[in-house]
Amino acid sequence: MYRRFFIFAIISVLPLISLMTFSRADASLSVLGLEDSSAIQTEEAEEEVTTTEDETLVLTPTEIENAVSVDGVSDEGLSSLLGAGSEPEPGMESVAALPDLNITYDMPVVPTNEHVKKYIALFQNRLRPNFETWLSRSGRYMDMIQETLRENNLPQDLVYLALIESGFSPKAYSRSKASGVWQFMEGTGKRYGLRIDRWIDERRDPVKATQAAVRYLTELYDMFGSWPLALAAYNAGEGRVYQTIVRIRTRDFWTLRESSHLHPETRNYVPKFMAATIIAKDPERYGFLVEYEAPWAYDE
Repeated sequence: MYRRFFIFAIISVLPLISLMTFSRADASLSVLGLEDSSAIQTEEAEEEVTTTEDETLVLTPTEIENAVSVDGVSDEGLSSLLGAGSEPEPGMESVAALPDLNITYDMPVVPTNEHVKKYIALFQNRLRPNFETWLSRSGRYMDMIQETLRENNLPQDLVYLALIESGFSPKAYSRSKASGVWQFMEGTGKRYGLRIDRWIDERRDPVKATQAAVRYLTELYDMFGSWPLALAAYNAGEGRVYQTIVRIRTRDFWTLRESSHLHPETRNYVPKFMAATIIAKDPERYGFLVEYEAPWAYDE
C-alpha cells in the first residue's frame, strides 16, 4: 500500500517539476534578452535587462551583437555571419565606406581591411539603433576619459574601447560577470585598485574604473609593444595572447587572428574597435545624426 502511494505521489509532482524547469529556463533567457531567438528583430535589439528586484543592468555591446546574430550559428561562424548579414539596407547603399582622409587617428586603424568593413556595415545596419545610443551616451563620459588618457600619455582614441565594451554604460554587465564602463572582471579590477565587495563595486564608478583601465592598458602596451595586441589581450587576457604569439611565432595581429588559438570574440575584437573608432570620429559620414548627452558632472 505504501509503495503504491509513493509511486502515485511521484507521478503527481512530475508535471510541476517540469513546469518549474521550463519556467527557470524561460527566466534565464529573458534575463539575456533572448526569450525567443527566432523572433528577435535585429533592428530592435533590447539594451536593458532586469537582473535583480531593485536594479536594472544593461547588456554589453558584445551580447547585443550576439543576440541579433543568433539564428543557430556557433561562435566560430560569427565572421562568416557578419559577412552574410551586413548588407546595406535600402537607402544606405551610398553611405561612404572609407573614412575622410582629413580625419586623424592616434590608434592604428585599417579601414580597407575586410573584417573592419564588415563591422562598419554591421554598425550601420543591424546594430544601427544601438550604435546611435552608444554614440549619444559617449557625450556623458568622453571629456573625462580623454582627459585621463591625455594625462597618462595614452592615445585618446582609446576612449572608443569603452564604446565596444559597454556602450559607455556604467551599468553594463556581461554573462562572464564583467561590469562597468570598462568591463572589468572582479579579479582584474581588484588587481588595479578597485574596491569590489558586497557593499560597493568601483568597477561601476566611471572615474575610478577609467583610472584602473589606464593602468591596465599601459601595462599591456608595455608588455606587447603593439596596440592591436594590447587590445586583444584586454579582451582575452595577456596570457592567452602571449601563448598564441609563442605558438605562431609572430607578433603581427592579423596573422595571429587567423589562428584557432584565439577565441572568435578576440579575433573580431580589434576589427570591431577599428570600425567603431572610424564611425565615432565622423558619424555623419556614415549616416548617423547623433544628439550627444551632456557631459557628466563629477568631483575630482
